Amino acid sequence: MKIKVQVPASASNFGSGFDVFGGALAIYNEFSVETVSQNGGFVLKGEGRDLLPKDDTNIVWQIMNKTFKRFGCKKYSLQNLKITIDSHIPLGSGLGSSATAIIAAIAMAGALSGKNLSKEDIAR
Repeated sequence: MKIKVQVPASASNFGSGFDVFGGALAIYNEFSVETVSQNGGFVLKGEGRDLLPKDDTNIVWQIMNKTFKRFGCKKYSLQNLKITIDSHIPLGSGLGSSATAIIAAIAMAGALSGKNLSKEDIAR
């Protein structure tokens, strides 16, 4: 099974709206997860690929693992998942690179757990 997710960058602090107003931008981070029998782990591409961890400290894995636990799904580990991150959003730019990772991780882990999560489910 292979799942692909694309999440846009975002900008906030629009004028007097402070953190209330925001907008999606036409720049995306792309994530995929694929089940493998062995030699799982991370494939990192694009912006910050040399800065992101390739182990269980990666935010994508941390959020996926928490999501698996929430749904009682115990069959996945970093050894049997190949997680690819293709980052086009600069790290630390204020454009939501970390937020894209969190959203994608929840969506991918939910799908692997057999859950059909809506946007509202992911936001919760």
